[in-house]
Amino acid sequence: MDLAVWTYPWDVAEEGIDTVLRNIRDVAQCNGISLASAYHNFKQLRPHSSPGRKIYVGEGGVVYFNTDESRYGRIKPVTSNVLKEIDAFQEACDRRQEYGIDVSAWTVIMHNTRQATANPDAAMHTAHGDPSPHVLCPSNSDSREFAVALCSDLAHNYDLRAVELEAVGFLGFNHGYHHDKIGAPLGEWGAYLLGICFCDSCLNRANDAGVDGRGVMALVRSELDGIYDGSDVPPDLTKDQGVERWLRDEPEFSRYQEVAVDSVASLIDEIRAACSGSGTKVILQGEPFEETLDANRMREVVAKIDGVLVSAYNITTAEAGELMERSRKIAGEKELIVAIQAHYPEIPSSDEWRSKVRLCMDQGATGLNFYNYGISTMSQLRGVGAVLAG
Repeated sequence: MDLAVWTYPWDVAEEGIDTVLRNIRDVAQCNGISLASAYHNFKQLRPHSSPGRKIYVGEGGVVYFNTDESRYGRIKPVTSNVLKEIDAFQEACDRRQEYGIDVSAWTVIMHNTRQATANPDAAMHTAHGDPSPHVLCPSNSDSREFAVALCSDLAHNYDLRAVELEAVGFLGFNHGYHHDKIGAPLGEWGAYLLGICFCDSCLNRANDAGVDGRGVMALVRSELDGIYDGSDVPPDLTKDQGVERWLRDEPEFSRYQEVAVDSVASLIDEIRAACSGSGTKVILQGEPFEETLDANRMREVVAKIDGVLVSAYNITTAEAGELMERSRKIAGEKELIVAIQAHYPEIPSSDEWRSKVRLCMDQGATGLNFYNYGISTMSQLRGVGAVLAG
């Protein structure tokens, strides 16, 4: 079974590649490292780092590998200062046989404050025309070119097991920015509507498909305005209820959403094609697609690539069983990797956590990815190793 630990390159830069790989192999009992290759902004508490470096604040929207500039178009990657210290990808790949540890690239694509802010025309836009400050749009040609180039660059220039695609589709409004201030009673339905993109690229794609995208934009805008002008009591309409109502009463809404689905699906297919011949697998992280892709469409997408990665964070063993049942239907015969949180508030030494991990292994997971090397304490990493060794 493929057992990997998600790891940040800056943790490798401080502790050294040999220490990190030994800890992953000998402490966590895993045989893979999934390194962040492109990542959004964050602040990290690092329990086992040296004094004075316990807190790490990311550069935001940068990449952590040596890029081939010839692959990129208008949107070009900005490389991290960490590369001045170490190329963690090359160091890990050079030692994969020595330690028996495979290397994957954990690649956050559309969630990129640096690029969305610098290229607002390539970002998602709300029905009111506001560009996202932190999310590129997967319908935009420049954003798509950037996504494809990132993945093919990694796949063809490093000896990787897989490129893991995170945030390659549309991200909903609740996938927040930084200290979001929201006083309007959006509820689940309003937040969903704010996460639908109406940028020029999405509207043009809709028009090409014979869909009245501007009519749908006016519909969404009117619904949101009604929420803004209403009472202070949060609406009780769920996303599913609202979608069901509009799918029944507003046929253009359904058609507009189908165009968005096609946009995401075709982008993943372009990434797969660009990585072909490299020997690197393409794995789709499933969660970001809840805004647009249903289970049937997810199954179609995953059938063309190498597998899907789903999250079992903060759920019970019983809920993990339900997750495995749903996910195996999506994965089919392809890889099914389950993400497991290996730090507080989950307790890797607890019976419940161990039970959840064992259930995922017993019910068809082909791999587990544990989050995260630098965030977890050494005791928590030992807890991972104990359940895997037992």
